[in-house]
Amino acid sequence: MLSCYPELARAWSLKESLREWYKSQDRKEAELSFSRWEGSVCRSGLRKFEALLSMFRNWHNEILNYFDHHMSNGFVEGENNRIKVIKCMAYGYRDLNNLRRRIFLSSNEMTANIKVSGGFHTY
Repeated sequence: MLSCYPELARAWSLKESLREWYKSQDRKEAELSFSRWEGSVCRSGLRKFEALLSMFRNWHNEILNYFDHHMSNGFVEGENNRIKVIKCMAYGYRDLNNLRRRIFLSSNEMTANIKVSGGFHTY
């Protein structure tokens, strides 16, 4: 399939090399690898990847911080997204406590900490 669609082949190759970049062991290696990847993007002529480069340039330092500490805010971003989805589903709730309860109940970790008294959940 990639041989029939050269643009798709270039995009796939760039995606794979970005995945390899993520495996860099430290910041210095990541900076060198990213520099090579950036050159590949510029030579590819793929506009979508060039737009991605703009984001990487804007957040360059913050992204490279991952390679110093090997931690990300992915978990927090996921929790924020989960709460936003629940909030959309709860459109029209009149009682904010019901929304709060729904958010707590949707999380397995938080559900384990809920005490039940008289058939009602207390937080």
